[in-house]
Amino acid sequence: MDLKMFGAFAKAVAPVIRGHVKDSIDAHDQALRAEFAALESRIARLEAESSTEKSIADSYDGPWQFGTEYARGRLVTDRGSLWLSLGDNEKNTRPGSGPTWRLVSKNGIPHTGE
Repeated sequence: MDLKMFGAFAKAVAPVIRGHVKDSIDAHDQALRAEFAALESRIARLEAESSTEKSIADSYDGPWQFGTEYARGRLVTDRGSLWLSLGDNEKNTRPGSGPTWRLVSKNGIPHTGE
């Protein structure tokens, strides 16, 4: 193949190669844009959650009171100990009197489950 034939061949295949490269880049570009959009959405959701993030203090309802219902995840103190509600507790279920309460700290000492 001489130089003239090579130039003609290159001129003929260049558009095909260019089209293939462009299609390949476009496909990757679309995939990357979709991934970036998903990540940006996730970041926005996480940032929104962290701005409304609660601390354990937000779950503390103070001393246990007869006649008060305590939802799952709420903390109360009773007789010097800290209790976590594991389920919705009815009005008269005192901490320690049923399976829906877990002892967190007994008289200020963290409970190890022993």
